[in-house]
Amino acid sequence: DLHNPSIKPERRMTVDSFLRNNRGIGENGSDLPDEFLRGIFNRIKERPFSLKEDDAAREKATASSMQDSYFGGEGGGLLGFGLVGAPTTEERKREKFQKEREEMLSA
Repeated sequence: DLHNPSIKPERRMTVDSFLRNNRGIGENGSDLPDEFLRGIFNRIKERPFSLKEDDAAREKATASSMQDSYFGGEGGGLLGFGLVGAPTTEERKREKFQKEREEMLSA
């Protein structure tokens, strides 16, 4: 959660909480050296990483949000007017869920 924008900075993981969370993970339940764990924490802090799936989901959500606010989802739209007949974000989510459900049931 160190780089998660939805978590307030004061609630993000600290080096102390990282050390605490990683107690007892060494061989036979031993602790790894603090210096080693601090190095890992600092590298993560300096060079964030994320899964490709997370990046893709984040990009898709941003694009969808921008499209909704510009083209008409949930009462927004170009100059404040939604496109007539354009599906809302919620409708698109329901349609996607239904399609995935049907695909799973047919497999």
